[in-house]
Amino acid sequence: MLDNLMPGQVVVMKAIDRVARNLRELTNIIAEIQSKQCYIQIIEQNIDTSRQDGVSDLLIGILGSISSWELRMQRNRRNLGIKRCLQQGRSYGRPKKISSAQEKMLIEGYRSGMSYKQLSESFGISRQSVWNRVKSFKSASDPA
Repeated sequence: MLDNLMPGQVVVMKAIDRVARNLRELTNIIAEIQSKQCYIQIIEQNIDTSRQDGVSDLLIGILGSISSWELRMQRNRRNLGIKRCLQQGRSYGRPKKISSAQEKMLIEGYRSGMSYKQLSESFGISRQSVWNRVKSFKSASDPA
């Protein structure tokens, strides 16, 4: 998108935290847009650089810093939660839809010629989940 910008165009964004993962990336993207003599409009924060009052640039810097800090804090909290689960011997993440015994039954069904659709319906999981399990089974059983 940035390659196709023409002078005077407006790049509309939903929120500043959707633009980049960190402040450096945000400032690089904004600098590239402004170097092409284009404007930026960020809806949720009511920022519009076409007004050229300087406030928009100030708000982009401040809100970009806050977004970057917030993302780091979320990452730290997530990592602490994972570490705590591992220390307590608990698993983390989404619970498995089928047990390992059911997974073995699924593979047996696949070996006996059942279709992915039949397997997904009988185990109550998506065809993609069946495909992923069969794929991991095949790769584990292939001597490489």
